[in-house]
Amino acid sequence: MTRTKKTGTLLVTCTLVLLLCGCGNDEDRQQAPSPEQSAARSAQPPVSTPVADEGATTPPAPEDRTTVEQADALAAETLKGMLPASLAGMERTDASAERNPSMGVEMTTSHARYEAADGGSIRITITDAGNMPRPMRAGLAAWAVVEYSRQTDAGHEKSGTYSGFKGMEEYDTKNRRGAIRVFVADRFVVAVEGDGVAMDSVQEALGKIDLKKLAGLTSGS
Repeated sequence: MTRTKKTGTLLVTCTLVLLLCGCGNDEDRQQAPSPEQSAARSAQPPVSTPVADEGATTPPAPEDRTTVEQADALAAETLKGMLPASLAGMERTDASAERNPSMGVEMTTSHARYEAADGGSIRITITDAGNMPRPMRAGLAAWAVVEYSRQTDAGHEKSGTYSGFKGMEEYDTKNRRGAIRVFVADRFVVAVEGDGVAMDSVQEALGKIDLKKLAGLTSGS
């Protein structure tokens, strides 16, 4: 009986060992790729990570179209020189010019006042928008892009062209007040304002300003 029990125990032990070995082989067979899988994997191209070309250069950023070309505003003395020394029947009583940078925008403005013996007066202002961005310029002279005409018993308002540049004029007949504003070369605003004068006097004062010469002025001249 003892030998039989030993023999049975040995058989059980051997059977367990074989079962355990068989399970391990099954797991190995599941994990190890078959020859066909190995061949398929080797046929796939390797995944490569792109490498930057050391000689390549970064393309430039697109140009910002919301601004015009940078240009310094004219010197104050240059813009002051565009003011007429006198007008017909009027003496220039004051003239000045200043160049002011503010929040990155540089502008130059010149002013002059002319007075007549009868009390009438005319003021001339020339503004150089300098490096002002295009959207701001559009707001500065929005009236230069519209076609408009209005006539009443009290006066008139109308758009027009002066020496080839767009402008707007208005006149109050009762109070004898008038003004003409012209936008020159997408940069300069010329304003002639009259008080106690006929509209002809305002137009003649504008004619004393060489708008084409103003348009041809360059930075630093």
